[in-house]
Amino acid sequence: MSDPGTSAEPVDILLLGNVTRDLIDEHNPELYRLGGTVTFAACVADRLGRKPTVITRASSDTDLSAMPPSTRLIVLPSETTTTFANIYTPHGRVQYCFTPAPPIDVPDIPQALRSPRMVLMGPIANEIEPGVPAIFAEESVVAAVPQGWMRRWDARGRVHSKQWDTARQILPYLDALVLSLEDIDYEWERLAPAFDHVPLIVVTEYRDGSTVFQRLADGTILETKIPPRPAIEVDPTGAGDT
Repeated sequence: MSDPGTSAEPVDILLLGNVTRDLIDEHNPELYRLGGTVTFAACVADRLGRKPTVITRASSDTDLSAMPPSTRLIVLPSETTTTFANIYTPHGRVQYCFTPAPPIDVPDIPQALRSPRMVLMGPIANEIEPGVPAIFAEESVVAAVPQGWMRRWDARGRVHSKQWDTARQILPYLDALVLSLEDIDYEWERLAPAFDHVPLIVVTEYRDGSTVFQRLADGTILETKIPPRPAIEVDPTGAGDT
């Protein structure tokens, strides 16, 4: 990997957030798939012909081979990799979070990477510090998938929804926001503060597709329903990230 602080190659899409080990068997930590918003986003970017750069944290024994070969991967040191157990029931998903990796903060992002064409912040366990969105160049398109800022977990690791307590520090710097109905506990009114700052908001609705909210020049909000395309579900984890 080249030194991210000296590379002259322009940054196309910068993806920030910790990768995860998504357990295949919740009783066996060695059986996992690589997950996390940055993983799914890197795969989509690659298929669209873009060049993703990923800044993440993971332990040295984590298998990162699922990342597309085109990915410029910057792995910050960590003794652990954030691990999730996703258990799907007839009543919805039950999720557990174990061994969260340390946060990603402003000093972790080299100056040479702060003017990408686009940056996507995809925290999965509250790991991106609120000062990060402010450091990017004005011409960069700054987007976020905020699910990790809206999670807490108890002593057993059981994940619960929580209010996004750093939203006021982050929303003013965003050009786009992508989140799921599950992230807001199916309470549409929780989107209200975001409309004051973010011109483009996408809400994913699982099998029902998504809804796009775009703020027009006169301040009105254009709402567009996007139906899902026909598909066979293989694994629902990460569907909203892509």
